[in-house]
Amino acid sequence: MSLSAAAQTTNQNTRSLSLRDSLEMALAHNLNIRIDRYAPQIARYQLRAAYGLYDPLLSLQASYSFNKQPPTFDPKKFTQFKPTLQQDFTTNQVNQDAPYEETIVSAGTALAGVLPTGLSYNFFARSSYEDARSFPIPAVVFSQSVTGLVILPSSNIPETNLFYPRIGLQLSQPLLKNFWIDLHRRNIQIEKVNLKLSDLTLKEGLMSTVTVVATNYYNLIFAREQINLQTAALDQARRLLEDTRRRVQGGVLPPLDQQQAESSVETFQTALFSAEQNYIRQQNTLKNLLTDDFQSWMDTTLAPSENLEPIVELPPNRAASWMNALLRRPDVLAMKLELEKHDINLRFAYNQLFPSLNLVGSYGWAATDHSFSQSMNTLRQGSFPFYSVGVIFSVPLGNTTARNDHKAARLAKEQALLQFKRLQEAVLKEVDTAVKLTETTFKQIASTRKAREFAQAALESMQRQYEAGAVTGFFVVDAQRVLALARFAEVRALADYNVALAQLALSEGVTLEKNHIDLKLK
Repeated sequence: MSLSAAAQTTNQNTRSLSLRDSLEMALAHNLNIRIDRYAPQIARYQLRAAYGLYDPLLSLQASYSFNKQPPTFDPKKFTQFKPTLQQDFTTNQVNQDAPYEETIVSAGTALAGVLPTGLSYNFFARSSYEDARSFPIPAVVFSQSVTGLVILPSSNIPETNLFYPRIGLQLSQPLLKNFWIDLHRRNIQIEKVNLKLSDLTLKEGLMSTVTVVATNYYNLIFAREQINLQTAALDQARRLLEDTRRRVQGGVLPPLDQQQAESSVETFQTALFSAEQNYIRQQNTLKNLLTDDFQSWMDTTLAPSENLEPIVELPPNRAASWMNALLRRPDVLAMKLELEKHDINLRFAYNQLFPSLNLVGSYGWAATDHSFSQSMNTLRQGSFPFYSVGVIFSVPLGNTTARNDHKAARLAKEQALLQFKRLQEAVLKEVDTAVKLTETTFKQIASTRKAREFAQAALESMQRQYEAGAVTGFFVVDAQRVLALARFAEVRALADYNVALAQLALSEGVTLEKNHIDLKLK
């Protein structure tokens, strides 16, 4: 809204912009930058998510189970006996087991997790209630007065109902494999590096956008100056045409000179149209970089408030540019972080080669009673502790996965080192090209200025000779054309030098510092 209001402050819908204004608008509204700004935020949340692996896990459980067991027949359990004639006797030990019913109700809670040292813990508290009933087999009676066996019903039904509360702590600490680094710690370290990488990616995107904005801003100035130059050349050609017409009408010059002057006017007019088209293209390109709502800027004309003044800055030092690039370029720093990630993976893969040796232990209290309250009182007293200490040692035979993962991680590190070397060579070549291009365009400023001065002097000389009748208008037209080209080359050299400086700053990785942009990341 503020941009739209500012754009309508004049009747012509013209907005004056400095390079600083353009950069600030791009940093605030450029869609590429707005998209890139999400990357560090996403990486920061992913890092926090990785730490979530250490969050304790609280679990609650409750269960109800019922089991009714039928009697089972087993001939081996048949009891041998010898009845006597003096008395009767009974027995329940026949060749089958008594049926029973069992009901178990259990409830409890547990708090489990892992510490950064790899120690896993499980603090638990649970209680079970068991209600079991047996149904004895009816008694077998042997009597002298009765032939055979007499089966009598049993009135004794045994029943058990007890509460079993338990509370304790279980621990397991790895001593070899997963001791100095495990999967959780590896992921956290990787996410830390990814966060730094996202910051560098954002910085690289900012630098690229700033460079593109500066380049298009200078090109827009050049397009405006091109219009001015073509307009001035067209005015000169028209004045020459008017003077030539008068002389042709007076019989001083032949009609051919008027045709040459008219051709020159049309040529400069065509060049002016082309310059205006280029100015429109450059404006739209710059608008697209400055706003996320191009439609609101369609009727606004951008007017650069700066000029392409002669440059007195000396060309850069190649050695210093190389040093800046290797120490400050985001892509070089990002590759170094990628090497850190390979180191992390290699360290993890090496630790996985070791066998597992875990120190385990547990401690707690238990109780058993017919009353829940009494069982809890017994549990609080700690009268019935239980504990255990032990080690678990395991060796994967062959260890194929770990060995090959370690070899792959080592080769990936070597590959990354070669890629880093390739990047360094490419950076040195890019900086060398940018430095030489800057030096060349710097030299072109002086040479094109001299060429423009000579062309100006030649045109003035031709005009004096033309007025004296020593030369025809053809020579003046040609001198005007040469001067227009010389002015065009001078302005182009000034714009190219500013663009070359912006590209060199990008190659060195100092674009933000050159433009006094402070990137603050949370």
